[in-house]
Amino acid sequence: SSPFGTSVDARGESFPASPRWQIHGSTHYELSVRRDWRPYFGAQITYRSSTTAAFGAFSGPPGTQDAFLVRAYALLDVEVGIDRADGVYSVEASARNLTDTAYWNNVTHVYDTYGRITGRPREFGVRFSARW
Repeated sequence: SSPFGTSVDARGESFPASPRWQIHGSTHYELSVRRDWRPYFGAQITYRSSTTAAFGAFSGPPGTQDAFLVRAYALLDVEVGIDRADGVYSVEASARNLTDTAYWNNVTHVYDTYGRITGRPREFGVRFSARW
């Protein structure tokens, strides 16, 4: 049934939460500044095209045709760090969703309320590691 509790003919509809395109690309580069320490940086980009959150999402009451649309979005993650060549110590700073893209992964409908499951906001982090 549709999100509004009515029967729906789902022929020709894409599966919910299945975007046509999901693309991921990444790069990682290590510099050779000194023999014992290796600075590096990297970036990842993730793209998801738009999709719907339910079968029959476009067949609801007037004004609800876009309510279950999960819009396309792209996320950019970056990191920069330095580690010892022997792998004993490393330090890394990172940013996830650097552009602070507002997006959601799913939409729900209960009675007269819509809920959107939002994605993660911009996050910054620092990681230290030591091995012995």
